[in-house]
Amino acid sequence: SDYEGSDDLFPYGDTVTTQSGFESRKTAMRANPESSTYANWNQFNDRFANMTQSGRNAVKLNTLLGDLQKNGVEPILNLTRSENYSYSGWGGKWEQWQFAYVMAYHAAKNYDVQRFQWYNEPDQNNSTITVPDYADRLRTTADAFRSAVEDVNRIYGKSLVADVSA
Repeated sequence: SDYEGSDDLFPYGDTVTTQSGFESRKTAMRANPESSTYANWNQFNDRFANMTQSGRNAVKLNTLLGDLQKNGVEPILNLTRSENYSYSGWGGKWEQWQFAYVMAYHAAKNYDVQRFQWYNEPDQNNSTITVPDYADRLRTTADAFRSAVEDVNRIYGKSLVADVSA
C-alpha cells in the first residue's frame, strides 16, 4: 500500500470482468506501457520519487535504486500486495497484475532491475491466503514481472532477463 495507497484508477478492477477482458487490457497496456490510460503514472512516479517507504526500510524507492545502481549492486525487488486488496474475479487479478507490472517496469526501465521476489516468507505473516490462491497470485505476478522486463527491453533496447523468485 506504500506505492498504491488506494486504487490508482477508478473503478477497482478497471471494468475487467472476464479472462478475455483481462488479456485485452494486458495487451493494450503492454503496447503502450507509459500511457496513463492503464495506470496512474503521475501517482506512481510521485510516490517512487517522494514517498518514504513504511516499515523497517525507511527509504525512497528512486533514491535507493539509484544508489544501488551507482555502486554496482544488483538488487532483488521484493514486493508484497496487501490482502486488503481484493484478488477476487478477473478485476482483482487485473489489479494485481497491473501493480506488479508498474513496479517492475519502472525499476527495469530506470535502474536495470531484473530480479524480483513476490511475498517474502508468506507463511510468516498470519496470512489467510491459501496455498492454491498464493500459487495463482504468484503466476499472475510473475507474468507481470516478465512482461514488464520484456517491454522495457523492446522499447529501450536493453537485454535484461527477468528472474522471479518467491
